[in-house]
Amino acid sequence: MKSLNLTIGKSLAGAAVLAWLVFWIWAFVFADPGDPNELESLNYGPVAERACAAAITEIDAMPSPREAETPLQRSEQVRESTLVVEDMVAALHDAADTALGAHDTEILSGWLADYDAYVADRWRYVDTLANADESSSDKDLAFTLTQRVRGGIYTTRVDTFARANDMPSCQIPGDV
Repeated sequence: MKSLNLTIGKSLAGAAVLAWLVFWIWAFVFADPGDPNELESLNYGPVAERACAAAITEIDAMPSPREAETPLQRSEQVRESTLVVEDMVAALHDAADTALGAHDTEILSGWLADYDAYVADRWRYVDTLANADESSSDKDLAFTLTQRVRGGIYTTRVDTFARANDMPSCQIPGDV
């Protein structure tokens, strides 16, 4: 009886190893390696990259909000760059019709919603800085992101989507 149990155990272990091996061969050789963030249409990326690159160039030419001496001065600098980001995101929305198909429409609408949340957070930050007083601590004046339930930190999703679609300038600007 012991030898029968041992034979069954060896057979089950062998089957498990074989199943594991077949799975990894399939995963590395036959599975679709495509990035779920990648647009099927190649039309959107170049249009978006041009809009984002122009906006980043404009932001980079502005005084850095980090060099501001007062919260009010910083709020004015962030306000100016946020206007540029807002125009950039509007251009990204306008170009959305160049992406075709249900897959592209779905992932692009999620990306644009995340970017809209980022713009809203920037405007909230402008208000926070503009309303600061002597009692405001550094913690009170920090730029914070709105918590979103779906899928983690939305700025990471924005950046991941931009990289997946060859739009490096469309990653979150690093000015605040």
